[in-house]
Amino acid sequence: MRLSVEGYKSIASKQELNFDGLTILSGANSSGKSSFMQPFLILKQTIENHYDSGTLILYGENAKLTDSAQIISKVPGYNKKSFSVSMVNDNHNCTASYKYKRGVGIQVDTIR
Repeated sequence: MRLSVEGYKSIASKQELNFDGLTILSGANSSGKSSFMQPFLILKQTIENHYDSGTLILYGENAKLTDSAQIISKVPGYNKKSFSVSMVNDNHNCTASYKYKRGVGIQVDTIR
């Protein structure tokens, strides 16, 4: 399975990891391990939530963020107010894009 993240925190350009046979994810401090995995944990806690708030659940059991503005990449030159995650497994491919809307939070933009 391959996972990719783009536009999330320190990950401005698309980064992809192949998880086939992976048993551990390691790297230097501040190298982006948590930033890579956190959007998937946010999706998990949103999907498992008992009600649909219309936005991503940022503060929960799997991830604890206090402000939706924390999510969007602030890397110089990255001017989008969105992020995306992709999951590819065998013949299945799913990409979800989310947009930041001030005063509202992070909402689904597209799923394909």
